[in-house]
Amino acid sequence: MPRIDPQRARLIDGVVAQIRGCLPATWQVIRSADGRNAADAPSTDIVRVASPDGRSATVHLAARLSTPSAAEIESAISHAGSAPVVVIAPFLTARTRSALLTLGASYADTTGNLRVVIEDPAVYIERRGADRAPRSDDGSPRTLRSLRGPATARVVRALCDLMPPYGVRQLSVVANVPVATVSRVTALLERDGLVERSADRSITSVDWRSLIEAWARDRPLARATGRISAIEPRGWPALVAKLGRLPRHAVTGSLALTGLPGIERVAPVSLAIVYVDDPEKAIDTLGLVRVDAGANVWIIAPDDPVAFERGRVTPWPVANASDPTQSGLAVAPTQAAADLLASPGRGPAEADALMRWMEANERVWRIHPGT
Repeated sequence: MPRIDPQRARLIDGVVAQIRGCLPATWQVIRSADGRNAADAPSTDIVRVASPDGRSATVHLAARLSTPSAAEIESAISHAGSAPVVVIAPFLTARTRSALLTLGASYADTTGNLRVVIEDPAVYIERRGADRAPRSDDGSPRTLRSLRGPATARVVRALCDLMPPYGVRQLSVVANVPVATVSRVTALLERDGLVERSADRSITSVDWRSLIEAWARDRPLARATGRISAIEPRGWPALVAKLGRLPRHAVTGSLALTGLPGIERVAPVSLAIVYVDDPEKAIDTLGLVRVDAGANVWIIAPDDPVAFERGRVTPWPVANASDPTQSGLAVAPTQAAADLLASPGRGPAEADALMRWMEANERVWRIHPGT
């Protein structure tokens, strides 16, 4: 008889207990010893869910000790045939849960994310757990537990901007950070299921949308240390007409959507956000008025110059658009999406519109390693 992995057994036991706890006491959830860890499906358990009136359904529990790949999910569903299948892992990202939902599979993880659907007898269980994997603290000061910091920002941007596959050393060159830093960041993201690797440890897939969302949560833009709030009385068209006076700049947030073909703008620009090297000098150069409240401009010194990298020149839809001073640098879509998520008002809704555009146009904004 095949050896039962104790860690996998504990994982399945926990999910079976979750399902039992969600059903009335008159229902039964019975493990099938015959189906456990069958030779052709070593990660599958069989349970029988029985209703009080005698009806029952056979359910396959496909357990993985890490976030399952698309191929593993398809294999589990194929092995189950017409029977319901519940894919189990210590943590399942929002992207993976959405993919399982699309494929008609149920899921469960140890953080409380649970969805079990059975047609006959009728069962529908859904609970929301964590959106991020729980951290394991091994006591090491080198264990990364968040996406804060300039070096991490460079790795995150490179992971999102580059089209896989690529190795850690390639990523280190593009991000311009040591290989050790890349390894720590990618280890964190692999635990969260945001990065997938091949057998040779090359990065083969990046859940860039979930990664951007996680990065935005860890670096709130409104609390940026180098930010100055100001007013341009004549609005953003007057502001962008003066940006050419600065040694270097890059607009982000709502303004960064300008010029993207087919982008769905959620609302008029109400807050212009501009990255510069020296906010104090930029305020004077642009003739802006500092304010504590009611700002329509944020001038920000980025934590790292990566905010200026891989941006694009965009024309402004204002008078005299043929004038070269009426164009400027917009940050890369990845940077703009993170900044919109961390912005006030309609920023998160605009980030969603931008990321939907990014999903439909990956070949436009992602670059291949070496280009």
